[in-house]
Amino acid sequence: MTAVHRPYERGAPSMQGLDALGNVRLPLALAVARGSLLVVSAINGQPVPRHCLQQPRPTLIIVADDRPSAAGPKRWCQLSELLRWANAVVIHVNHAQPQHYEAVANTAIIRQRVVLVETAPARHGAWLHRLQNYSGRVISILSQRCESYPHGGGRFGGTAQ
Repeated sequence: MTAVHRPYERGAPSMQGLDALGNVRLPLALAVARGSLLVVSAINGQPVPRHCLQQPRPTLIIVADDRPSAAGPKRWCQLSELLRWANAVVIHVNHAQPQHYEAVANTAIIRQRVVLVETAPARHGAWLHRLQNYSGRVISILSQRCESYPHGGGRFGGTAQ
């Protein structure tokens, strides 16, 4: 499976692809619709296109490591480059809630360049270990309900602007 990197146009039906988990990603979609944030999503170790890392506006890169086929930080060959680019990394290990994505959107708008790692509880330690020498801010979003991560039937991998 490969990631699709194409813009979601404001108000177009493709914008719904950003909300692959129901309404939980709505804060990201609203930030994109306002023009406040560029959101790029990559799955299965797929690299983020270089032009997405050169945007002048706040950008959020979603590293989707929460799929059953995901292998943790070792799978992401571009991870070192993303960490040099990012001002902050958010590790999301939760049953997704809209307030989590609102916090991530606000963090990305303030910090300008943020990587959001969506991962499973079993891989949280591996991500923390990989980020131990990262010089930027690392934020973990955890809850007691993180035994599994729900997936909708939406489209993963893309760019929203």
